[in-house]
Formats: sequence, structure tokens, C-alpha cells
Amino acid sequence: MGATPFYIGSGFGKNGAGDITLCAAAGFVLGASRTFAGLMLFAVLYGLYVLGNALIAQLRHRPSMRSCPLVPFLAAGFIPAYFFA
Repeated sequence: MGATPFYIGSGFGKNGAGDITLCAAAGFVLGASRTFAGLMLFAVLYGLYVLGNALIAQLRHRPSMRSCPLVPFLAAGFIPAYFFA
């Protein structure tokens, strides 16, 4: 369930199979509610990173990054969800 958005995104070439595997494994270990909490935390952290990166790139008059690995942000969302949710 938690890996479904990443599986759909991989069909469009937006992310790799490692993201799908990590989400599926975390969903199996955490269960539905903790997986959802981890994905929400991931979305917030990744959104802040993308906005900060875009702001810095605009201030430096350079193009922003086109891609970055999602696994550090997924881990940063799933680890607190494992312990606190």
C-alpha cells in the first residue's frame, strides 16, 4: 500500500526500484497507520528540501537540481514513525 505511489512513479521514470523496495519493506514492518505517518513525514521533509533548494538556486541565479535520492528522506520519515507513531 505504501509503495504504490512510488511504483506508479517508477513507470514514468521518476524514481528507482530502491524506493519501492524500501517503502514495501517499511510498510510490511510498520503496518498501515505507521507507514502513512512515515510517508507524511517524508512528504514534509522532502517538500522543505525542494523549496529550500529552489530558493537558494534562485538567489544564486542558477538552475535548481533536477533530481535527488529519495531514500534519505524516506528513512527520515520511517524511523521516527517506527519509534513514535
